[in-house]
Amino acid sequence: MKYGWLLGLALVPYGLLVPQSPGNPNGDAYIGQSDSSYDKAANPPKTAGVVTYNPYAPLPPVASTTPAPAPMAPAPTPVR
Repeated sequence: MKYGWLLGLALVPYGLLVPQSPGNPNGDAYIGQSDSSYDKAANPPKTAGVVTYNPYAPLPPVASTTPAPAPMAPAPTPVR
């Protein structure tokens, strides 16, 4: 068979050809699971505040992109 190697390659599982991530190699429980060493009662999750969003709120005023005019020099005093 001329293309037997191609058939053999098709029979190799794809998982053997790509590197696998280690995941959770020691099987420890994740934070918040029942057998976790993290105690939620001792360290409750904290929030800094509540964020709300109103899509119908008016937009804030746009800052001008033009520079402010330079101050003018005082008028010269007339000679007497």
